Amino acid sequence: MSHRLQVLAAVKAVIANALPTCEIVGLTNEADRPLRISPLDTIVIRDGDPGEPAIDLSPPAYHFDHSIPVELMTLASPNVDMRERLDQRAGAIGAGIASDPFLAGLCTFIDVTALEIVDAVVPGGASQLVGQFEIIASYSTSSPLG
Repeated sequence: MSHRLQVLAAVKAVIANALPTCEIVGLTNEADRPLRISPLDTIVIRDGDPGEPAIDLSPPAYHFDHSIPVELMTLASPNVDMRERLDQRAGAIGAGIASDPFLAGLCTFIDVTALEIVDAVVPGGASQLVGQFEIIASYSTSSPLG
């Protein structure tokens, strides 16, 4: 398994551990949003973009800042403010990342961007608030394909 895929799998594991009751889907840019939101909330993780690497030539080393998009979707509830719930979910993921910012040695560092809450249309045509942010995983490999 390539280093990139190992990092993506580790990111998914961190999110699953931070939010064990949520449905975690994704890791493909071609995947549409889920056709339904789980009653326990749905987290969508995408492959993202490793970007152009910085390169050291001797020995060859490729340094990536891989941007991994994450979408948080929650169902409306009369008892819970959706913005607050999205913020809590994002905070749990942030705490999971902060507890191991090196992904057990897979990354030189991992960080997150700020949470953005946007309106989105969910199946059925209803408007829904969705939280979006990116996880930035910085890592190095000996091959641009590794």
